[in-house]
Amino acid sequence: MGLFDSELDGNPIEFLTWRAKNWKKIPQLEELRRHGAIEGDTHCTVTFWGLLNTPGKRSKVVLAHCERLFRVLRGHYSDRPKEPISLEDLAAQAGLSPQEALTGARFLARSPAHLVINSHDGRTQIFANETYVRGRGFRDIKRTAHEQGRFRLKAIPAIAFTGAGSGRVLESALDQAESDVVRECWQKALERLGTDPAGAITSCRSLLEAACKYVLEEHGEAADTSLELPRLYKSAAKLIRLDSDSAVDGALRRILQGCAAAVDGLAELRNKMGDAHGPGRHSARPARRHAEFAVMVAGAIAGLLMATLDAHRAP
Repeated sequence: MGLFDSELDGNPIEFLTWRAKNWKKIPQLEELRRHGAIEGDTHCTVTFWGLLNTPGKRSKVVLAHCERLFRVLRGHYSDRPKEPISLEDLAAQAGLSPQEALTGARFLARSPAHLVINSHDGRTQIFANETYVRGRGFRDIKRTAHEQGRFRLKAIPAIAFTGAGSGRVLESALDQAESDVVRECWQKALERLGTDPAGAITSCRSLLEAACKYVLEEHGEAADTSLELPRLYKSAAKLIRLDSDSAVDGALRRILQGCAAAVDGLAELRNKMGDAHGPGRHSARPARRHAEFAVMVAGAIAGLLMATLDAHRAP
């Protein structure tokens, strides 16, 4: 279960237990904390900034709920600034269930708008403030959150918000790879995304190279260190029947041809935008979006290699 999903389900993750069971992801957890996506000492709390940067349909739904709540609170504070509004009334006016309203209110409490949630004798009351009647409304709240986070990550890696139960089979194959080198290259690529795009791109090539060599070694073949990455990938893919010549279906054949082309492109991208070679005065410098795309592609291909290798071992 991911950090975000656990919180929405009413089961926020307890930090010590999660860290003990997911020690490989501790660097990513610390990166999220440094960049303000999560907070808390005992239990993990996803911040409003974290919500804005969490990919997926569920986060968009919660954000839409926050906007509906904001509008209700704006009207309520304008008419009765000294009076709180009950959770039940807030939910009814926003057209949400009490639980949906409470979840949204908690995110608003962590946003630049702030609010106070007071529960007593089984009754929950919400206290807004004048932020709700200033400016252009919820749009300003999101803009302020982005301004406050302009030195933070512009996109939070999805891996930290999703668990194995979400079906990320290829990602799991990398996290649990028997090869220490493959796991280390994958973690390094993720860790470098936020602050070192060129380094992340270099790690992509290292990840693919490590995965290919591991496939070859598992089949009893010594990896030729003189081979360029595209030829190394072709040799590994052929051993586990992931090359386009082995594919029976025409659509799958074209996809596997695309994988080979992507590997070739990643190798060239590393030479031009990675940090393996000293950059010249006019050298192209990658943006985060370039590095993130490269990591996604390299991770998918390396994950496919590792997952297919495991599948071939199954009885």
